[in-house]
Order: sequence, then C-alpha cells, then structure tokens
Amino acid sequence: MTIHKNTEESLGIFWRGDEVDGITLYAYGPGAELEDPSQALADLGLQDFTFKQATKLSGDSWTVHVLDVKVSRWPSAAQWPATIQRLLRALLGTKAQVAWAGLDEIFAEPPSLFDPEKMQGGVWAALLANGHFSLAAQLGQPMVTLPREEMLTIQKYLGF
Repeated sequence: MTIHKNTEESLGIFWRGDEVDGITLYAYGPGAELEDPSQALADLGLQDFTFKQATKLSGDSWTVHVLDVKVSRWPSAAQWPATIQRLLRALLGTKAQVAWAGLDEIFAEPPSLFDPEKMQGGVWAALLANGHFSLAAQLGQPMVTLPREEMLTIQKYLGF
C-alpha cells in the first residue's frame, strides 16, 4: 500500500501532547515471557532517537510490547535500513518471535496478527527471529507498507 506523502512526513507519534517525528515499534512473543525492551533499545546508543517506556498488551497466550520512538533527526537514506534493522533486532533480543514497525493504531490481536484483512497498510518493516527482514518504507520516497504476500508470510511463520 502506498501513501502519497514521503516516509518521514508520514511517520509521527504523540510525545507529551505534541505530534512529533517518530516511529512506533512492536514485539510479539507467545506466552508471558517477553522481556521489557526499553533498556535493550536505550543500549543501542542512537543519539537521535528517544525511547518511551514500552506498553505491554497481552492475552491468555501472547504478549506484545508497543514502544514509541521520538526521532529528532532522521538518519540518511543510506543508513535507514540498517538503523531499522538494529532497532528491530534489539526487540528480538527480548525473546520475541517478530518485531515490527507500524503505523499507530493498526493492530490486531493474535491469531489475527499480520492478517492482511485486519492489518494491511499498517506494517512497514518487520524482522523475524529466523533473520528474515522486510523493509518497505524508504526515506525520501513515498510511504509504502508491506504487501499482502509479506504479511501472509509473517503470519504463516508465526503459526496463525
């Protein structure tokens, strides 16, 4: 799905009541074993990124952490993929099966997680625990989210 604004114009969060440049990150794990990702992300030392405390969402057999990240300066387009992959890899270090970057408020609880009927247009990057990395959104380009086929691949990997 393509949104007509550039990626950096499309990504924003609310920070202390103001809308600012930023991204929303998620990490999913089965059960309640998912560790809080806040310290792992802070340890990355990304000076242009400020992390909010993670919010925990959970059900009987799953946990998702949601974390807003304020961006004071976007990385270069060349650094963007590696930066996103580093952020998502830090989230995987919390015992997550998948970490992703998405648009705020486009989320479905498992087993509908990554179901294109529920979340299409809401995920723009994902990293699976097996190392599979997908990044649709590129800085300086129109905002793009992961295609339906990639969403189904992720959902299948998760066993939904």
